[in-house]
Amino acid sequence: MAAMRRLAQAHAQGRLGLRKSLARAAHWYRRAAQAGDAAAQHALGRLLLNGGDGVRRAPKVAAALFLAAARQGHVPSMYALGHLLERGIGVSRDVREARRWFLKAAEKKHAPAQVALGLMALTGRGVERDLPQARDWFARAAEQRDGWALNNLGAMYEMGWGVLKDREKAIIYYELAREAGNPAGTRNLVRLGALKAAEGGGAEAGTAASASAPGEAGSAAAAE
Repeated sequence: MAAMRRLAQAHAQGRLGLRKSLARAAHWYRRAAQAGDAAAQHALGRLLLNGGDGVRRAPKVAAALFLAAARQGHVPSMYALGHLLERGIGVSRDVREARRWFLKAAEKKHAPAQVALGLMALTGRGVERDLPQARDWFARAAEQRDGWALNNLGAMYEMGWGVLKDREKAIIYYELAREAGNPAGTRNLVRLGALKAAEGGGAEAGTAASASAPGEAGSAAAAE
């Protein structure tokens, strides 16, 4: 199984002298997945979720593959399945079931799942709104330098969501998010910079108004 998965990875990345081909990668991932390889099930699920280069999108099959891998304890598949359930992609939308899978992954210290739980608590989606719990989940993921967790903590401090408003703390978290590679951190820093300039008289009223939107919060996509 591992050999078939490695061959699939080589086709997907164009390594080992092989021509890059997602279709050939899907073929070998499928063979390994049928043999019960959870990592191959997850990889094939990602391919079928996104499609491209000779691979047709098949969200329903992707969801079934993530479920099969998640039941074997494959943590990224637990998160991916939760993501699809939360949004109703390839499956019937079921936010409570999504949260159950996010919790399973979060217990294994999967940072994107912790961020997803934080967003649920922040917005009250699928659970009662709980800002302290949201901050706790973001803080756990931030310990792993997750870019969205760092950004979302910045948003909480900027907006005063469950914490005292603290723009300086918000800037620190946005800078850490930017350093972690999250473009939202950069956008939030630019927006706060425009606000600061406006308050100092350095910006036009129109610019200041356009820059006064709340902090941007979010999470990673399922297929990352």
